[in-house]
Amino acid sequence: MSYYIEKQDYRRLGQSDLLISPITLGTMTFGEQNTESEAFLQLDWAISHGINFIDTAEMYPVPPRENTFTVTETILGHWLKKTKERTDCFSDQSCGTKKIIKLDTQWT
Repeated sequence: MSYYIEKQDYRRLGQSDLLISPITLGTMTFGEQNTESEAFLQLDWAISHGINFIDTAEMYPVPPRENTFTVTETILGHWLKKTKERTDCFSDQSCGTKKIIKLDTQWT
């Protein structure tokens, strides 16, 4: 059994030219049940196995809490800064403001 998602298995996102993995990494536990270093390990594993779509919504299990609001995005930003550049990685929020962001900014 392969644990790597091949590029030919990617799906077109709606009417766009964006190709995303059929499996998404959910990050709602970042900062609450996972430390930043654990989150970095999970992000590294996902990217190294072909997952290029990251769901940053934190509203599935419970309503959002003020003390964890935007922690996932902060951790993701720290990871992007540490890993420098991800030109084929995308992020979204499935709840709240819907936005697809291509993570192709050069982080310094």
